[in-house]
Amino acid sequence: MAVSLPNTEGLAVVSFIFKDAAQQQREEGALTASVQNSKFYTEAAAKQLQPLQIRTFQAAVGDTVAKRASQLPQGALREAWFRSMNGLAPEDELRPGVWYKRVVDGN
Repeated sequence: MAVSLPNTEGLAVVSFIFKDAAQQQREEGALTASVQNSKFYTEAAAKQLQPLQIRTFQAAVGDTVAKRASQLPQGALREAWFRSMNGLAPEDELRPGVWYKRVVDGN
């Protein structure tokens, strides 16, 4: 399948192998959307990017997992990501005064 690259003059040829035509019909739209929603950088712009960083914070009264997880830089599965990074079970909440990890985007 070939897809136009967003915000570029390029065209990407992407190869996927499907088990059968039915699987291709189910998956093709999502794969195309994934490529078209991707960010593409020039070499110069890519060299300016900074990696995600892990920083710590001390929980304050009123801090919740949901509130802190919503501040993570990536969209999907933020709460699961936050819980995993901090060793928190699904029923655990933040405790004031305890140190936790968070991820920040330096860009």
